[in-house]
Amino acid sequence: MRIRTGIMLALIAATLWGVAGVLAAAVFAEIPVARVAEVRALAGTLAFVPYVLWKREFPSRRTWPYVVAFGVSLATVTYTFYLAIDLIGVGPGATIQFIAPVYLLAWNRWIRGDPVPAVAWSAAGAAIVGVGLVARAWEGAALNLPGLAAGLISSVAFAFYLALAERLSKDLSSPGIMAYGFGVAAVIWVVAVPIWSFPTNLSTIAWWQLGAVVIVGTIVPFALEIKALGLAPAPLIGLTATWEPLVATVLAWGFLAQKLTIGQIVGAVMILGAISLIQRNAGEHQPELIPAA
Repeated sequence: MRIRTGIMLALIAATLWGVAGVLAAAVFAEIPVARVAEVRALAGTLAFVPYVLWKREFPSRRTWPYVVAFGVSLATVTYTFYLAIDLIGVGPGATIQFIAPVYLLAWNRWIRGDPVPAVAWSAAGAAIVGVGLVARAWEGAALNLPGLAAGLISSVAFAFYLALAERLSKDLSSPGIMAYGFGVAAVIWVVAVPIWSFPTNLSTIAWWQLGAVVIVGTIVPFALEIKALGLAPAPLIGLTATWEPLVATVLAWGFLAQKLTIGQIVGAVMILGAISLIQRNAGEHQPELIPAA
């Protein structure tokens, strides 16, 4: 029951991120990718820091290296994810990121030497093939190479994000993880792109879209996913997150005029099948799926 609850929280978070991906793709017309990432980090810090100050929740000395690494992975995954969807479209950009669960499974199997159940590999395989179909990987020659590179970097950063968040859940509350993680990411962005040079001559629609990205695509889903990682193993949460590109691609098809092909529909069905598979088998083989931090 505990793991299924985590999977359901991750599914809700992925839905919100899918919606936010489409909103972000629209807002890039007026705001650079780095600025959107900076706003997310600052908003997350302002949202969660008051909680940890009120609770007087501070990381121990041995926890700080994980906190810093988590913040760096958070800043990296946000920027490269948005860069990918800006360069190669919402569907492909959002899907390449979700190779991350396979990295975690491979780490468990070939680095740690732990057995990984066949059902996990089956779900991962279905998800990856589905990702390839939704992203139309066979058109690789036509893809924007910087966008493809950004997506691949995002997938590695996402794997670190999942594993580190799961590790930190042993020492900090969910709001605490987000407060310090976003705080580190905010410091990185304020140094990289000073806040005082932020463009203020935005249209009213852009301000509304940016606000929606902050609420729908940052504060609520991140809180839900970090809570989920305290309930279920990181590879399962990562596989559940493959629901996000389905939401993003369908919405992009409906609102951004990005066409949905037969191959993408088949890929969507495969991703849905992968999620259904891990939900049906939730709770089994849990020890083997937990990655080492």
